[in-house]
Amino acid sequence: EEEAVLNLLERFKVRDEVTLAELHEMGWRGKGDHTAEIKSFFHKCYDGLRFPAFVEPLKRWSFGTKIMAQGRSARDQLEGKSLYAHTVFGAGDDGWIWMNLAQLDSPNTKPVPVRIVRELPPEVKCLTVRKSHEVHT
Repeated sequence: EEEAVLNLLERFKVRDEVTLAELHEMGWRGKGDHTAEIKSFFHKCYDGLRFPAFVEPLKRWSFGTKIMAQGRSARDQLEGKSLYAHTVFGAGDDGWIWMNLAQLDSPNTKPVPVRIVRELPPEVKCLTVRKSHEVHT
């Protein structure tokens, strides 16, 4: 029975360590009652997002005027683009890129600033490199 999976997770006290979306990716076809909102420790823009192994969120102290100035332009550039589509501003030496990440329990994506921690898979392509002076606020 599909619902027994949730009972097992609860029994072993690991229910909060896996999302319903992750269970579905593993082939589970049950319906859950877990409705907790996923909050990020780093910044509210990361709430409810799934991070692939090759990027991580920026720390809260990293958010300054430069990221805020790039935000609107990055959203415009990445809107409607595929999962993991990304764009780089300037020479790319800021320490972050803007990338579309999956929203948990939703088919939608959201562009956010992330730091690359592993080599990007070959199928993940950069859409554009934008010069810093092209950023409009």
